[in-house]
Amino acid sequence: MKYDEIPDNMQQKCLCVFVLDVSGSMRKDNAIGRLNDAIRQFYDDIVYGRNGVSKATVGRLEVAIVAFDQEPKVLRPTASTTSLLLSRSETPPVLTSRGSTTDTVKALDAALDIIAQRKRFYDRTGQTYHRPWIVLMTDGRTSSDPVEVERIERRINEEIRGKHLSMIGVAVGNDVPMTELNRLCGGHGCALEGLRFGQFFQWLSNSLSAITQSNDNGNIDIATGADDWMKNYQI
Repeated sequence: MKYDEIPDNMQQKCLCVFVLDVSGSMRKDNAIGRLNDAIRQFYDDIVYGRNGVSKATVGRLEVAIVAFDQEPKVLRPTASTTSLLLSRSETPPVLTSRGSTTDTVKALDAALDIIAQRKRFYDRTGQTYHRPWIVLMTDGRTSSDPVEVERIERRINEEIRGKHLSMIGVAVGNDVPMTELNRLCGGHGCALEGLRFGQFFQWLSNSLSAITQSNDNGNIDIATGADDWMKNYQI
């Protein structure tokens, strides 16, 4: 974001950064197409206040998107982005399957950098904010160096323990080592039932809407609806 950015409003903000695997395996069963459909519905629900989402959410929820394979690519914000709030004039970026490997650590570093930059903006402009979220979705084992996995594990855990970050890791398909996923997301890993991206993003939009209406996101119960999309429901 540009240093001279002016806040859209002074309402308390909540930032959610999507970290989305677009490696070649996401073409299987058109998973990436179904993910795109779900993100479009998420945009609509936030912008128009549909499907249980408060109409106030659109002025409070900021969204960033990082797609990754062997390299991360920040799809939102872009050089022309003037706000991280969603708007009716914007269409979501279309995810396309790219490389064959998944360097999850680089992608998480990119997400954490976005969060750090955004917090500086909030502080500079006198805005209050809820704990930022990272939503990681992946369908396979990371190709990141084990030393880098250990480093990001420590960094994520420190952020979560310090209540500076909330995170959820979502396994797509049956090829994700859950122990590894939990290391990458502070122990908050879970698995998608089938390809229920739509149900997941419906749950997420409602959960984030509830958080933006609260004075304390640590006390929000986000379990409602999780059994619609989660394999072996556990929240």
